[in-house]
Amino acid sequence: MLRSLVGSEMCIRDSGCCTGDVSRVAGFMESMCLGGMPAVERDSLIPAMLAAHVLGNATVVRQCAARLGNQLTADSVVLALRSADFCGSARLLKHCFYFLRHWFMTHGCHGEIVLADGTVTHRESGHWAATWPLTTAAMEYERRLDALGVYSTDENVRRCYVHRIKKNDENECNKYSLHLDSGTGDGSGFMLSAYEMDTRTHVISISRLEAGGDVSAANDGFVAGVQSNFLGTEFSIYDHGVDPDVVDPTCFPARPRLHLATVCYGTNRIITLPREMTVDVTGQEIENVPPRWNEKHNCYMLNFSGRVKKASVKNFILSPPDQPDHQILLFGKVTSDRFACDFRHPLSPCTAFAIALSSLTRKVAVT
Repeated sequence: MLRSLVGSEMCIRDSGCCTGDVSRVAGFMESMCLGGMPAVERDSLIPAMLAAHVLGNATVVRQCAARLGNQLTADSVVLALRSADFCGSARLLKHCFYFLRHWFMTHGCHGEIVLADGTVTHRESGHWAATWPLTTAAMEYERRLDALGVYSTDENVRRCYVHRIKKNDENECNKYSLHLDSGTGDGSGFMLSAYEMDTRTHVISISRLEAGGDVSAANDGFVAGVQSNFLGTEFSIYDHGVDPDVVDPTCFPARPRLHLATVCYGTNRIITLPREMTVDVTGQEIENVPPRWNEKHNCYMLNFSGRVKKASVKNFILSPPDQPDHQILLFGKVTSDRFACDFRHPLSPCTAFAIALSSLTRKVAVT
């Protein structure tokens, strides 16, 4: 029995999936043949999963794949990818896809993990794996976002609101969520969430903040990113694709990111005037409707048709330059942590939310 098990493990190792010692994998296989399964340490998950696959123990394969997916590191992801392909674990392939995509976007493709010629290689160990098995995970990701309609537009006005969760201390960041406005104010109609990574970057996700969801570019909830310049006068909005200047789409199955919109603000720190903003959405320009000075109230005012309850420099209405009465986006303060956000074509929920985030962000050169 042991000799046959060792022979099976040698075939696994020769395939390049595992570099674990023969006796350890053989021990896992012998234990499973006897109906048991010893506790598996983190560094033994891959040998245990491969042993279970050879013996047809799908339960143990799923358990090991789940643990591996939640514990991926730069040292383990390449072997995990090869093992997932060998075992046909779609779940682990999905985790590897999200991990590698985020890694390359944040660390580049020529560091600890090298991406070249359709393969990923761990520089120190020399372990390598082909990237083509990740194609299914990439396609599933695209289909999921399309089905949710986060990039779709509608000629009819969508009445929504943004909920702000303020940070409690300097070590935290503000968080936001976008909801359909049902009038109940109970947080139903959830659409999107956003996390302020730093003063210049927001990540938009379909994960729920209130449920403790992971809002980052490292999981299957990532929808878009919002990046500003140092002064806070220009915000670029991109979808979930990868930066083609960093990640070569011919080597990794993730499409190049799309530029959804650019938001520009005029500087007004020296002379205190209302904000001026223009938005370029796929070649179509819209701008804020300028507020009018009200002598009675001694302030600038806009007509928000009852949707906005509190004065704020963050309040605005966007319309085409030649159609000021055709509102594309209405955004304004209702309470200290709630903002009306009504929008229509050419803005999608994702783009409208991103523009709202640009208004809520503290800026160096804009009040």
